[in-house]
Amino acid sequence: MRIAFQTAANVADQENVQENFNRPDYTINPLLHGLARKGITKFFHYNTQELEGQGPKTKAEGNWVTFLRDEKNPKLWISYQSGIEHIASFDVVFLRGDDVNESTSKQVKLVDTVPGVQFVNRGSATLATRDKFVIPKRFEGNEEMIPLTYLVRNETDLKDAWENMQGDRIVLKDRY
Repeated sequence: MRIAFQTAANVADQENVQENFNRPDYTINPLLHGLARKGITKFFHYNTQELEGQGPKTKAEGNWVTFLRDEKNPKLWISYQSGIEHIASFDVVFLRGDDVNESTSKQVKLVDTVPGVQFVNRGSATLATRDKFVIPKRFEGNEEMIPLTYLVRNETDLKDAWENMQGDRIVLKDRY
């Protein structure tokens, strides 16, 4: 299975890899471990700025990332090789959208023109929902309308969240 992953992270930068790819509780590390458990240890990583072309000719410059996982250690051993790939050549493309802004809005829409690929988040959806950090400003004076968010990483966090939840309704959202 050929997988591509779009993020703002620069995987060619060793410091960035250690900071953003190898923190067990941060960024895409949990997803990479999940892929490794399924036997997938290689994917193509690109940034939205690197997209060009149209339809099946949409391509991106990026890096093939190969990672090895140790069952007893959350750290991943990562190597990478630069490449240029047509987005249509992938089975699945994950779009994180963390580098989508006014200057990349044209590029992110390009993935919507690519046929035959399963996308996790389409380009237009990513573009429409990129304002999650602006939402609290819209509710100034009515903060009680914004539900509390609990990040649950382990059983202790879950118990704490469960004890502090108010009301009888919750939204449960998987991180990846």
